[in-house]
Amino acid sequence: MSENNRLLTFEQNTLSSDVNRNLLELLNRNIPGGIMGGYLKEGFPLYCINDFMLDHLGFTYNEFVEDIDGLVINGMHPDDREAVSRAVEEAFSQGREYEIQYRMRKKDGSYIWVNDIGKKTLSESGLPICISTVRDITREIEAERELKTREEQFRIAAAHSGDLIFQYELATRRVLVERDIADRFGIGTVQENVPYGIVGTGIVAEESEAEYVRIHEAMLAGESFAKGTVRLTPPNGVPSVYELQFVAVPNGSEKPVRAVGIYKDVTAEHRREAELHEAERQRARYDALFQSVVCGIVQYRLNPDLTLTFKNANREAIRIFGYTPETFWKRDSWSLTDLIAYDDMDRTLAEVSGLRHPGEKSSFEYRLARKDGTPCWILGTAELMLDEDNERIVQSVFMDIDARKKAELRNQELKRENRASSELLRMALGNTGICEFVHYPADRLVLNPERTCAKYGYRPRYENIPDSLAAEHVFEKDRAAFRAMFERIGAGEPSASCEFRDLEGNGWCRATMSTVDRDPDGNPLVTVGLLENITAQKTAEAERSELSIRNQEILSSLNDLFFGVHRLNLDTGKIRSIRRPEGISEFQDDGETELSFWVERLSQYYHPEDRKRLRKTLSMENMRLLKHRGVPSFEEDYRREKDGKLCWVSNVVFLDSRNLGENVVIIAQMDASSRHRQMDIIQALGSEYWALYVVDPDRDTYDVLRSDDAVNAVIPVSPGAKYSESCQLYVETFVHPENQEAMRAFLSPESLRRALDEGRGESHNIFRKHVGEHYEWMQVRLVPGESQGGVSRQVILAIRNIDENIRQELETKHLLEDALKQAESANAAKSDFLSRMSHDIRTPMNAIIGMTALAGTHIDNRDRILDCLSKITVSSKHLLGLINEVLDMSKLESGKLNLDLCEFGLPEFVESTLTILRPMFEAKKQKLRVHIRDIRHEDVVGDMLRLQQVFTNILSNASKYTPKGGDISLSIFELPCRGQQYGRYRFVFEDSGIGMSESFMEHIFEPFTRADDSRISCIHGTGLGMAITRNILRMMNGEIDVESEWGKGTRFTVELVLKIQECRDVPVEELANLPVLVADDDRDDCEMTCSLLSSLGMKVDWVLSGMEAVEKTTLAHKEERDYFAIILDWKMPGLDGVETARAIRRLVGDEVPIIVLSSYDWSDVEESAQGAGINDFISKPLFKSKLTYLFRKLVSREQAQPLREEAVSRTPLRGRRILLVEDNAINQEIAKEFLTFAGADVETAENGEEAVSRFSSSPRNGFDVILMDIQMPVMNGYEATRAIRACGRPDAASVPIIAMTADAFSEDVRHALNAGMDAHIAKPVDIEKLIQTILQLVPQAAGA
Repeated sequence: MSENNRLLTFEQNTLSSDVNRNLLELLNRNIPGGIMGGYLKEGFPLYCINDFMLDHLGFTYNEFVEDIDGLVINGMHPDDREAVSRAVEEAFSQGREYEIQYRMRKKDGSYIWVNDIGKKTLSESGLPICISTVRDITREIEAERELKTREEQFRIAAAHSGDLIFQYELATRRVLVERDIADRFGIGTVQENVPYGIVGTGIVAEESEAEYVRIHEAMLAGESFAKGTVRLTPPNGVPSVYELQFVAVPNGSEKPVRAVGIYKDVTAEHRREAELHEAERQRARYDALFQSVVCGIVQYRLNPDLTLTFKNANREAIRIFGYTPETFWKRDSWSLTDLIAYDDMDRTLAEVSGLRHPGEKSSFEYRLARKDGTPCWILGTAELMLDEDNERIVQSVFMDIDARKKAELRNQELKRENRASSELLRMALGNTGICEFVHYPADRLVLNPERTCAKYGYRPRYENIPDSLAAEHVFEKDRAAFRAMFERIGAGEPSASCEFRDLEGNGWCRATMSTVDRDPDGNPLVTVGLLENITAQKTAEAERSELSIRNQEILSSLNDLFFGVHRLNLDTGKIRSIRRPEGISEFQDDGETELSFWVERLSQYYHPEDRKRLRKTLSMENMRLLKHRGVPSFEEDYRREKDGKLCWVSNVVFLDSRNLGENVVIIAQMDASSRHRQMDIIQALGSEYWALYVVDPDRDTYDVLRSDDAVNAVIPVSPGAKYSESCQLYVETFVHPENQEAMRAFLSPESLRRALDEGRGESHNIFRKHVGEHYEWMQVRLVPGESQGGVSRQVILAIRNIDENIRQELETKHLLEDALKQAESANAAKSDFLSRMSHDIRTPMNAIIGMTALAGTHIDNRDRILDCLSKITVSSKHLLGLINEVLDMSKLESGKLNLDLCEFGLPEFVESTLTILRPMFEAKKQKLRVHIRDIRHEDVVGDMLRLQQVFTNILSNASKYTPKGGDISLSIFELPCRGQQYGRYRFVFEDSGIGMSESFMEHIFEPFTRADDSRISCIHGTGLGMAITRNILRMMNGEIDVESEWGKGTRFTVELVLKIQECRDVPVEELANLPVLVADDDRDDCEMTCSLLSSLGMKVDWVLSGMEAVEKTTLAHKEERDYFAIILDWKMPGLDGVETARAIRRLVGDEVPIIVLSSYDWSDVEESAQGAGINDFISKPLFKSKLTYLFRKLVSREQAQPLREEAVSRTPLRGRRILLVEDNAINQEIAKEFLTFAGADVETAENGEEAVSRFSSSPRNGFDVILMDIQMPVMNGYEATRAIRACGRPDAASVPIIAMTADAFSEDVRHALNAGMDAHIAKPVDIEKLIQTILQLVPQAAGA
């Protein structure tokens, strides 16, 4: 029969219509089953049958017709014929289709079960016929029979098993249990709505509910097997752990409808596993504790020859010994001399030898010897014990007390010194009336010891100081001075004092206070004070006789000049303080002291370098000798520390004091700081001013320190010259007539006195002075001295020539005018910037608004909406970039942009930066080349994100201003650097773009500046990118330079010094002399790759095409000198990398590893590349570390696989419960929608107070993470976070809280972390970044 006739064969009258025939042929080819038809007559005479049915039964058409004798019913099983006839007749009588199952005979005599669905119709001749589709269901029938058999077997097995065995009907979610099993476990034979109807009834433990539901849902989802462990409490049993296992019952279809379940009691096994897990956890905890404790722990065996063999030692012990773990464990045995200081050897050995029985302990404190030979004090215990091998070992636990021990020894010395000082102080003050008190300024509290209370009648404690103490004990008129003393201490002065009368005004007291402790901000914490009764002194002063008035006047005049006056008797060697220096409390007024003790105590207040000279000068022997020689007086200056600063003190000794006694010496002290400062000023001025005078305007005198010959000739220097007369003569002779009146007023004694009285400080004026035949401009400068009681005040008058400076002022004026023009230009640039920003911001805003409206008009067109959303996203990101640049510039100008230093590697940094920018280059088909030159240090320390911002700004500009198909290159060099721990790097960025004009290059780094060029008018930008770039580099102490030529491209050069990470070079001895072939059509890249491989010690051949690579590889193979590896560039002309690899594999086999080198994303060709025999991929640019890592893995026969990102679930947050706290309804809706789409369960709160309430009322661990806005009404995010952390729940401290806010500055991040938050996400929120942050903080959720 022909092909067409075999499709559907009918009786002699075939279809007359070509259309019907074509239709039947189509059915025959496409219906996956049999087609059969018969006339509606007795026995169903055959009308048609298709090839599928014939082939399935094993007949040809003629064989089938002959076998059934032309009647379809004869092909059925005799037992089924009557039922078929009856079913057909009944269905057609009711005008519907029939469906029946029966057996049909095959050619080999066997029967198959079929499902027959038929419909009544008319043949082309108008006779009634039945056309049906027939499907073989033999396997389903057999599976059903097998199922019934298994159910019976299952029933019998379940009845005799100790486990709970049941059936789970997946369609109805019912569990069926045999009666005897149900009775045994105390449950019903039918359980409805499983698992959801069981959860919450108490049968399933709360912690097992999620696992219980997961196992059932797995079966409901169509899995063939599921298994898990749950904790259950049967109604008539005790809580136990069960292993629940499901096995699907096959039913011939893809998705099972029934499963067999078994509950196996594994309580005992679970308990044993828990015990084992706890034991393992305890062991791990011990190991962690062993290594992390702050004390050293060692276990060692003490050998008979007094050597040690260490069995174990933690990191702290090894550190104390002065070793690294590697060097420590390289040694097999140790001698005691290696570990114990020689002086402690015998004592330590005796202590260890005294341990004879396991369990005995001894304590020790000795010096061990470090690796470098230095001693180190340790304190610890040693215990004799048996190890797991029953071997006697010593376990020693010790701490490094070297610093403490040395501090103790130093403290002992200090204590001895303090005891000596205290004894001296006791001796000095034992017979005085001085008492002490303690003041706490922050608490306004004074505490008085018992001695003070007894002597002055004070209470032990006074609060609200100084008011409370003043009200009870200070005369009303003296209270202001009393309060001022405390105020000076509170203001930060180191010491303060005052004199005051008691409450009735009868007695006098002097209080002196000194601060001894301050907080980190410098505020006083503790102040000590001394109280001295000076009533007798005051009375004596008032009651002095008329006879001593002359001496009193002399002493009073000395008091005006000297701050310390003392009377020494050379016969007795006793000295008495007439006026005690302020701040020196050891010397009592009118109390006598031994001179040697007095000088020793006085020297303690002087500079250490001056003390020896002071002791010698004021010694009894020196003063007796000088007095014997007739020296009337002498004076020496010393440095003394006062109020935390060094000042000069002059000691004046009057040896001729006949009015006071034959052998009486007066020692007076005065402040010489003013004199020394004046000399310093004179020295400083002397180098610049050619005329210097010291003027006393009160006495109308002056001294000439320096002057010129012309002035000296007119105004001769004489001891009695008056300043006013000399000044008048100088003005008339030398000052230009136009300036004379002003200079007379400026230099007059009255003007100088007025300036000193008013404390004006320095002043200056200018005038023209007659020099030779012309006038030159001069500047006169007045530097006033300080007022020192009765000592006359002085003014230093200095004159210098400023004629050249005046001439330069004209230049300065021109410069100022230029600066004004520049300022006006900058203002215009800023205005232009605002105009451009308005345009640049409105452009994406217009796109966002327009595309939003356009999407609304095509709401039913999904493709059009997606296109609009894509353009909205691009415009939004562009708008965000504009805003970020403006914010960065604002932070730079305000000094708020800080660098965040971190460790990073240059390979990862360059690769991540290029990954970000590569889509931009590929979109414009621009070729990017990266050249690495002599990079010796790849791991550095710096602000990687800010440096990436610099690279991005420069490279994105290169792409913007380079036409399609242009070239862009980045070259990285490491230059010589003087600093040992620093590396100097040069980054060169070049492009073949449109270039810049020379005039614009002068302003390229100025903010708000863009080139005025019609070619770039369509390129949006703020004009801030390069200004930000230069400012960031300046913060990093880097430099940037630009070269450009109009129409030919631009080159930026960045030089930067980065700190080098401390790291060790990886040894590469195993790579030495290994042969490698490199094929790259770019000669520069090829040479760079060869240079890197050569630095690893490898032998390198290189070619510039794929064909040459095939030829070289084939030749090497024939000569039996195969390459160790072959590196092929992916995109080469002619044969590319994949085609070259395929050719090499055909010729030399699979032994030689082939690596493809590429600057592009290879994911699209990865499958075909691996099929071509490529072993690995490596990306440009190449660094030495990349090649080292790859080839070391190849040497060790480990396949170096490129990193692949794991597939990300479409619902990565499935199972996580999130509390979203956001007061803005739109922001809340957006965030909730995205999080829900990612699979999370989200609850919301509108402010911080509501968030705290929701968290507090939620069950324990009710939320996996909290997303917290900051600026909210009622309670802000910081307050809410602190309230949650402090609420006392077990999960309050651990629940992750992420700040999700528009506060995006670095200080905002710090505020969030300080408030207790775990991370910070800035708005607008990057959803992918938010999800990744959540996944990092929240562990995998159960059932997810």
